Amino acid sequence: MNKIVLFRLTSLALLTVFFLSETASAQFDEIIVTATKRATTLQDAPLAISITTEADIEQLQINDVLALQNSVPSLKINQQQFANQNTFLIRGFGNGANNPGVEPAVAISIDGVMISRNQSALGNYFDIERVEVLKGPQSTLFGKNSSAGVISVTTKKPENEFGGRIEVTGGDYGLVKLQGSVTGPLSDKTSFRISASSMTRDGYTDNLLLGTEINDRDRLAVRGQILSEVSDELTLRFIADYDEADEKCCTATHTQHGPIALGLNQISSARQGVTTSIVNPADPYSYNVYLNQDPVADLENYGFSLHAELDMGGMIFKSITAYRESDHFVFGDVDFGGYDVIDNGITDEFETFTQEFRLESDTDGPMSWLVGAFYQDESIDHDRNVIYRTDAYTTFDLLLQGSNTSLAAVAGGVGAGAVATLSNLSAANQALSGALPAGVTLAVPVTATQVGALLQGVPTGNGAAVDALYAQVAQGIITATQASFFAPGTGLQNELFTMENEAISLFAEINYDVTDALTISVAGAYNDDAKDLTANVTTDDAFAAVPFFLNPATRSLSALQIFPPFPNYPSSTEDGSFSSDDITHSFKAIYDLNDDTTVYVSHSTGFKASSVSMSSNVAVPPGAPFSSERYSARPEDVENIEFGYKRTFDNGFLNLVLFQQSVKDLQDNTFVGTGFILGNVEEQTHEGIEIDSLFYLTEDLVTTLSASYIDAVFTEWSAGPCDAVGLPPASDNCPLRDPNDPTLGRQTSISFTGLTPAGVPELAITASATYNFDVTDSIGGFVRAEFVYEDEIQATNNVPSEIVSRKVETLNASIGISDENLGWNVLIYGRNITEDEYPQTSFPVPGISGQYALYPNEPRMFGISIGKKF
Repeated sequence: MNKIVLFRLTSLALLTVFFLSETASAQFDEIIVTATKRATTLQDAPLAISITTEADIEQLQINDVLALQNSVPSLKINQQQFANQNTFLIRGFGNGANNPGVEPAVAISIDGVMISRNQSALGNYFDIERVEVLKGPQSTLFGKNSSAGVISVTTKKPENEFGGRIEVTGGDYGLVKLQGSVTGPLSDKTSFRISASSMTRDGYTDNLLLGTEINDRDRLAVRGQILSEVSDELTLRFIADYDEADEKCCTATHTQHGPIALGLNQISSARQGVTTSIVNPADPYSYNVYLNQDPVADLENYGFSLHAELDMGGMIFKSITAYRESDHFVFGDVDFGGYDVIDNGITDEFETFTQEFRLESDTDGPMSWLVGAFYQDESIDHDRNVIYRTDAYTTFDLLLQGSNTSLAAVAGGVGAGAVATLSNLSAANQALSGALPAGVTLAVPVTATQVGALLQGVPTGNGAAVDALYAQVAQGIITATQASFFAPGTGLQNELFTMENEAISLFAEINYDVTDALTISVAGAYNDDAKDLTANVTTDDAFAAVPFFLNPATRSLSALQIFPPFPNYPSSTEDGSFSSDDITHSFKAIYDLNDDTTVYVSHSTGFKASSVSMSSNVAVPPGAPFSSERYSARPEDVENIEFGYKRTFDNGFLNLVLFQQSVKDLQDNTFVGTGFILGNVEEQTHEGIEIDSLFYLTEDLVTTLSASYIDAVFTEWSAGPCDAVGLPPASDNCPLRDPNDPTLGRQTSISFTGLTPAGVPELAITASATYNFDVTDSIGGFVRAEFVYEDEIQATNNVPSEIVSRKVETLNASIGISDENLGWNVLIYGRNITEDEYPQTSFPVPGISGQYALYPNEPRMFGISIGKKF
């Protein structure tokens, strides 16, 4: 760890303690959390937690989980290709996007219901009581998908007094947001709450080719609840929710144009009769793109859950039964330019049933305990197609011209080889081949070299008539072969995968007060996961079916074989079954230095089950060696050591955490220009310090400071993937196999051992200040400002930092006034007031060597919200 940065952060925290504890006078109210699956105060919970309250959500206009990351430095969310493809990271660890078979490492829990896929957790944030971000492995109490942490969302419960709220928001880009809730009694023991929100906004990116806008918002969400005190002992809570989104997402802009893209630009511009560039502008933050087709996202999520709590006298029994469905369709122009190369459509369907039982102690005494079981049954249907379009042939021909060849020359070689093969077959087998005209037979065996010479007018010595026939047949095969390469409408026609997943977790925790000051907490869990898959992939990529790999002279062409034949399964070599299990634990020693100060030390482990690639990207070129291990990534094994310091003041709190977190076999799903490659990082280690604090400097002025410093390293990654479209001008980060023999192509992987993982800022800080004031006895107001900082980092592992780097310096602010008597409130807000520009993530553009793109952050936005409580 950088000792200077560590010293500065620690000094800052200690100075904050000294200064604020002496000068403040306001009273701090305790914050209740459920991070340990039991209600406790934030300061009593022995783990690292960041809290976003209802006031934070309202004042900062946090509309969804994507905006939450500004308030939690250790949390990062990467928006990727489509609206439903996001990666959540805590302390720099996380995965799970762009492949439905790769489960997330950061679990999403909404009212205790685990959401199995990040894609299904993007609904509007409204009627939220709080959001807890639990840092570090939580597999012992939260199960298999929480090896990096948990985002726990708690919604407001129904109340037995009638009331409600309605709010209207308008803002930049035609924003209109309506949201409201109503709650009240249905009977003496039963109450309800209904919440609904609608949000529409124009796109902030202009598609200059079609004259349309993308990155819009069109979302609807509804949640209904019934809470019933059936008896003094039994409470039931039923929740049903539905949300949908129909949007054009997401903006990807080019940040470096290679010569292939510039050549395509000239050809496409001439064909379309325009003089302006149809390659995305050189400024990736101009929010202008050129796309043949707008991206489409049609998302629908719904489900219900039944929560039961039974007081059994000294014990409390809890049950959460839930069922959820998610249907997603996305489509886009994935060459990300005005040239028409390739498009991509994906349909995903998820059905998930979960059941959790818990039994916990409810007695005074030195020991408390909890035991439980969790079961999940999930079905996934996935279908994807990737289709070549008008400019695909030109694109790959330009790629080959960079290596002094062309698709015509490749077709010539394939055709010559085909004629040589046919001439060595019997007449009966030649007739069966279908490659010759009816009644034509090649009677004289020839070599591919001889056929090539014939096409140049060089006789073979077999006679003019024979030579003319062979040249005619060869030319016909060559013409047909050339026309089949990257032909419009061909490609990956269907990528049909189904997965049945069953998982179970058995867990227990015991807390024992050794003395009045010392508590020992021990928890353990057994996790078991089983997946059964079927694959039925259909491709008609003629170029990818040619066995270039078998010939050393043509092996480099394998890099351009995008959709080779896929080995469908179950089969004789792959049964489609994948299973994994593990035992995790958590050991904590908590010591109260005094009534206000607690320290703890913990050792915990985490588990993430095997992930399976539900993608044809695992296929290899014809003739290349294939291992069934390509189908899956090994389970993750996480170890975390933490030392925590929590100090409570009359006017606030300060929490410090030192941690060292390492993951063995970290699952990685990296895009390399032709597809996503699933594999494992042998070991990755992050160590650092986190600070979370809140202080009332005066009765009216409250400040927060959250910061993290993370020193991250690939402890061992011997085969990190890189962009292997191995033809000049490919990036130097994927070097030639042999500098003296370029025909062997480029490496498909390189060692990342000892390097710093991309996307993990060393220093991240979020600081806020809120000043509350009174206008009259009943009218009050506030002014709030929030500053978000992340130091400069490489954005993506396989995109050089000199091409795309990321640094964040963003200011958000709001001002509001409310009338307590009348229930009215008005809020004016601004997000990204500083017009900060940074990439969310970056990638090599599919199939276009030397070209890179990024997903830019949202531009500056202002808005005004008017609400009424009743």
